[in-house]
Amino acid sequence: VNPLLAAKKYQRSAADKAYSAEDTRTLAACAQTLLHLVRQILNADQVMSESLCELCAEVDFFKVYSFLRDRTRSIRVDLHVQQPWSTTTMVYI
Repeated sequence: VNPLLAAKKYQRSAADKAYSAEDTRTLAACAQTLLHLVRQILNADQVMSESLCELCAEVDFFKVYSFLRDRTRSIRVDLHVQQPWSTTTMVYI
């Protein structure tokens, strides 16, 4: 596995699952992963990327969609575990 191309896979949460800090990506890592997915993977079924080489030679739309859905769900889980505050967060009383 090429670590420059790898993205963490989604794992379904269970009631007894404990999230460790080592398994949770930082906010910056989540942003980098999402940018990688959008820039490199989003159109892998239409444009052959040199960085993906033979990995996407026979990839169709549904495989790309499934991969992107799985990896973005994983990002969403990491963000939910962290619950980061942002400048756009609105506080309601």
